[in-house]
Amino acid sequence: MRVIFFSIVFCALVNGDCTFRSNDSKDLQDKIKKWKIYNSTVTIRSKTSTYQLGICLAPNNSNINGAIIQTINEDSNVYVLGQINQTNLVGGDNWILLTYENGSPYSNQCYNKTRSASLMFVCGRNMVR
Repeated sequence: MRVIFFSIVFCALVNGDCTFRSNDSKDLQDKIKKWKIYNSTVTIRSKTSTYQLGICLAPNNSNINGAIIQTINEDSNVYVLGQINQTNLVGGDNWILLTYENGSPYSNQCYNKTRSASLMFVCGRNMVR
């Protein structure tokens, strides 16, 4: 199974503390439970930022509902890229797109809208469907 997050491979199960925006995603929630990875976290480091990613749990055990936390390496500014309680799922036969919404607002750009982040899960041929 491949999961692409900023072109980084990661695999996880969506369950636990997520609040899904649509009841229509119940089939997708059941489908990804079969992938047998539960409440995972990972830290991803780039030259400019560090990302803490949690699948339906706070990645750094914080009190905030942040599912993906970005820390800018240069100045240590911290941004929530999406919240656990603002989750949406869409999918097809062998893929699921998990989107976290309502993150930290942008300042003076992007019309001051809130950040969001999406994770794509792709089922490989060795995966049980």
